[in-house]
Amino acid sequence: MSFEVFVQCFGEAQRTGLSRDAVRRLFPISSEGPEFKGWAVRYDDLNWCDIHCTSHKDDPQRLIGLWVSRPCGDKRLWEALYSILGMGSVFMIWPNGPLILALGTAVEALRDEMPIDLGPPVYVGSGHAIIEFLKKT
Repeated sequence: MSFEVFVQCFGEAQRTGLSRDAVRRLFPISSEGPEFKGWAVRYDDLNWCDIHCTSHKDDPQRLIGLWVSRPCGDKRLWEALYSILGMGSVFMIWPNGPLILALGTAVEALRDEMPIDLGPPVYVGSGHAIIEFLKKT
């Protein structure tokens, strides 16, 4: 797939960040960038991508965002991304796409923090649901 996916914390997760180690364990990392900048992820010869990390300003062991460059179609990637959505106040978005949230995520803090209205969020219950939504758009 030739686009970018952004995963961003908001609310409490933005203030505290997510555990870098917990997020890292979700992916089969084939190489790691210097100074915690990101990871090369490889599922097989046809399914790989790069993940760039944004660290919390006060603690490089905490993440406040990810950018997936050219995400592959492997369902394990999307299940991992869904797992991150479930770690707290976290949303996913891609160019010209809606906000994607895990089922049960409260959006009140997000509405207060977003400078623009991106329309109603789409709630998903799995990585598979994200893939299915992408196929429809």
